[in-house]
Amino acid sequence: LSPHLQSALYDGFFLDRIRYPSPTADLYQSLGCFCPSCQQLAQEYHLDLEKIRRALRGAWEERQRLPVILPYFSERQKTVPSQKAEGDFQAWMEFRAQSVTKVIQRVVSDLKERHLEVGLDAFSFSLAYLVGQKLAELTPLADWTKVMSYAHTLGPAGLPYELAQLAQSLLRLSSAAEDEILATLGEVFALDIPVQLGQLTKFGLSAVTLAEEIARAVQISPKPILAGIELVEIPKVAELNDLQIENDLRAVKSAQPAGLAISWDLWHIPLERLELVKRVWYSS
Repeated sequence: LSPHLQSALYDGFFLDRIRYPSPTADLYQSLGCFCPSCQQLAQEYHLDLEKIRRALRGAWEERQRLPVILPYFSERQKTVPSQKAEGDFQAWMEFRAQSVTKVIQRVVSDLKERHLEVGLDAFSFSLAYLVGQKLAELTPLADWTKVMSYAHTLGPAGLPYELAQLAQSLLRLSSAAEDEILATLGEVFALDIPVQLGQLTKFGLSAVTLAEEIARAVQISPKPILAGIELVEIPKVAELNDLQIENDLRAVKSAQPAGLAISWDLWHIPLERLELVKRVWYSS
């Protein structure tokens, strides 16, 4: 960090985009990084990154084989299929997570030496491992973490967006039916996902599922968890209504996070919705 950043000017820093790019839209181009620097770092973990890349290319060329790595995307999936020919994907996913954690450790250490508070921005619990975020290791590093458990956002990090993108990628790669793929994703990520893509993109995830996601993050974190909730109306990205917002707020509150992170830009949130947040969040 620049020595010109004097702690007297700031209370702290909020670290965003501390992850790999999400691979959901393009499993071939965005699944990982295999640059010389990453290859050198992987050697410390006794991991042959070039071997992993060859295995991924082989799976892509045969198309039908690529979905076999799907279970490795979830940290919750304790049992994964034995696929020796596919390469050590479990070790590779762990390497990705450790790479992110190491970077955050260095940055946080520098900030703490300057007596600055640190907040982290993280994917929703069930999808965090997919982008290299291991919340059980990241959250203790910061003073607090905001989880982006956006249940109705068709944009990056939004749960319906990431799940729909992944489902569409898998539809292009396999002969499985839409409902079968969505059911598989529900099992892998332990999420209650609608059985049709149209339902997922139009209605998002239920308030019950949202509460479960926040509760999972709260449970594994020794530090405060803030729940991000979308309140800005953005056509074709976040189409909301007051009843849905109220249900989501009550669900999030039941999961007992340390607080809310109102998303996104306060200037664009109708005052009526801020009043709704106040009424629901502070009700007994």
